[in-house]
Amino acid sequence: MPVQNNPVIQKKESIGEVLCGDRLTNNLYQLNFRQNKNEERLCQKKLRVSEVRKFRDAILILCNSKT
Repeated sequence: MPVQNNPVIQKKESIGEVLCGDRLTNNLYQLNFRQNKNEERLCQKKLRVSEVRKFRDAILILCNSKT
């Protein structure tokens, strides 16, 4: 996909995290408890029309596969 790839740092998981499906990772989002946030820009990449269409189609396919 035509989006910026940022490194994700994974940590060693405990057996409980593996069994429950809880995977903790670091990412670029800064989230705080009890603080509403509507959006946060992580990159400045401008997409061409064809890239937007490809991105939109991938989302629609993902959403339709879950129904």
